[in-house]
Amino acid sequence: MQEPNGSVVVEQKQDVPVHKAAARIQRFWRQGSQKKLELVNPLIWMHSLGELEKEDEKKAQEEEKEIEEMLIVLQETPADVRKKKVEAVNLHIVPEHYHGPHLFGEMTMKFITDIIAFFREGGNLPYLYVEAIISRVFELHDSCQPVIDLEVPHDGRLTVVGDIHGQLADLLTIFQHNGLPSETNAYIFNGDFVDRGKQGTEVLLILYSLKLLLPQYVHLNKGNHEQLHMNKKYGFEDEVRKKYSDAMYALIAKSFSVLPLAVVLCKDILITHGGLFADDDICIDDIRTIKRKGLTTMTSRVMQDLLWSDPSANPGKSPSARGAGILFGPDVTERFIKNNNLRMIIRSHELKGESGYFTMHNNQLITVFSASNYCGTNNNTGAFLVFNHNSVKGEKLAETYQVHEFRADPDLGSHVFSHKELKKQTKEKLRDKIYRHRHDLMICFSNFDEDGDGYITKVQWAEALNSVLCLSIPWLALFPYFIKASKDNKSINYTQFVRRFRMPCASFPIEIVTTAIDKICTQMILEGASEDIVHQFSKFDANGDGKMTYVEFAEAIEKFNVVLTKDQIFNLMELLDSEGNGTVEPAQFVELFQDPFYRTQEKLQSQLNAMIEEISHHLYSTYGSLPKAYEAIDKHKKGILKYKSFAKKLKKIGHHFSFQHRITLAKYIDHQREGYISKEQFCAAFEKKNLDWKDNILHQIRHALYHKSYHLETAFKALDTEGKGVISFSDFHRALLTLIPT
Repeated sequence: MQEPNGSVVVEQKQDVPVHKAAARIQRFWRQGSQKKLELVNPLIWMHSLGELEKEDEKKAQEEEKEIEEMLIVLQETPADVRKKKVEAVNLHIVPEHYHGPHLFGEMTMKFITDIIAFFREGGNLPYLYVEAIISRVFELHDSCQPVIDLEVPHDGRLTVVGDIHGQLADLLTIFQHNGLPSETNAYIFNGDFVDRGKQGTEVLLILYSLKLLLPQYVHLNKGNHEQLHMNKKYGFEDEVRKKYSDAMYALIAKSFSVLPLAVVLCKDILITHGGLFADDDICIDDIRTIKRKGLTTMTSRVMQDLLWSDPSANPGKSPSARGAGILFGPDVTERFIKNNNLRMIIRSHELKGESGYFTMHNNQLITVFSASNYCGTNNNTGAFLVFNHNSVKGEKLAETYQVHEFRADPDLGSHVFSHKELKKQTKEKLRDKIYRHRHDLMICFSNFDEDGDGYITKVQWAEALNSVLCLSIPWLALFPYFIKASKDNKSINYTQFVRRFRMPCASFPIEIVTTAIDKICTQMILEGASEDIVHQFSKFDANGDGKMTYVEFAEAIEKFNVVLTKDQIFNLMELLDSEGNGTVEPAQFVELFQDPFYRTQEKLQSQLNAMIEEISHHLYSTYGSLPKAYEAIDKHKKGILKYKSFAKKLKKIGHHFSFQHRITLAKYIDHQREGYISKEQFCAAFEKKNLDWKDNILHQIRHALYHKSYHLETAFKALDTEGKGVISFSDFHRALLTLIPT
């Protein structure tokens, strides 16, 4: 039904369960014609983008914890950091060139209507006025309770507005349709005023100004986007910094910290941003006791659930894909309503499909979302709810309120839905997601490739993406936009698919690749010192079919205990599999590893020989013979020394080599690869090679020069009394004697 003011009163709607949405789209796509596919196409992209946004929010939650930990280390709060910024101009005066509205003393409706017109023309209020508005609202909210108890104004109405997200046109359209706030036209704005949209500052200043003018009739609930880490990720902090300053954002963030968390309307309607709680014992009175200032969703689980939770068609409770809050079923809603003597719960926080309004849980849970054509990538209406004084106590819930759906007035600069922009943003996010999980995707694809020919079916491709990326997305419907199938239109070269997704930056640094290859070569040599590079290939070809798959390569790396990142493994396999068919032939393996293998072999042999020589000298000089040295080290008298035990003993007798070097030496000595060093192996490795007194002296000199270079330099400078950089042979001899025992 169209109302005279342009909004539409609609029937109550039941929501379609989210977990079934992707399956329904997929089934429709499989059964439908090309014409039907074109009709469902926008839904496919909107659903996919919605799933990706939830994944982004989950990541933001993880980042919030990291940021808080970092700030604790720095022993500074976000506000402290920003206070250090020095303003370039005097912000506490109104600039001479400013010709917009002026704030003199108390807030007035004329000032509010003037700034609305001013904002529509793209104007910015002076810093002085903004600071005054934000500071006054902070003081007002700082003294109020976390839960506000309200009644609908006598002979008037109360309107509940959902997420606006910086879309000024939607806020102004609501005022056009429903009137500005007044003593008979009260409003509750249910969180998420900012982020994503470009005019969050303007939206916030209008709402804050209205709150100052009509504190008893304008109420602002906190949303999950009225938080520091969300503003960092979704744009509001940058917006404030560009329009004003770091210090201004710190002031706004401070005002967010004291926003109320919920409203109880007419004693039996709870209005809050997100949803219900993981703990069944939480009630409204518990919310009333929350100390908001300085609290975050990381330090208060109750507040996290209140701002982040979503309803589900499934009974019970389960983790949320957002990474915060929970999914709660109809039984949870029914129990909470009964325990708190409520009739209904109104929340926001969520857009589903093409409507800004839907009901769930036997119509006792209402969701209202007020940003139409959300971000320009959703073709949705916005909505708001109106409670009239005469009907709010109606016996039937459907008679309690009216739902108004709308689209923002284009003349106000509203978002226009763009299918092209929707596809662009979704594809960019999916490409980034695929790139970040390319190693795990290659493992999953390879496991599906039973024939080892580098190809899998479309269905296997979709199953792998769902499994690895954990996104409920209709991949088969998106298939034509990401890859070309083979001539039979059924199989996919998965290696070429994954390699299409790259970061928009320089190629993988060659130094990192070289380091990874050297690590592998070292382990290959230690695992089979007598084998050449050709024979090494068999260690990577687990099933002996003459070719190496991605999975076999990754498993061999793990077996060798080579610590490589997933990116390093992927890039090495990309170098090996030059033809992009998912497998590597022996010739390709040898071509990449041959030179590094023999170079590493020579280098490692030289290092190990030096270690053996130094350790051998120490053992002879300390114990007199190698059998005695072994018996002294083998305190348990078992006749075996395990690698770690051997490494620890070497450290105790004073050798400087790193633990990894000592383990490498142990593996080298244990040429039979039994996992331990026998007495015979020990003696054979450290047997003195006819070292004469000259060798001993030279060894000690080399040791001193290498390990005590700083000491020698200090001694030489002390002896160089004239500062010419030259000392006599006798002084050189004296310096050596101070470091080398006679």
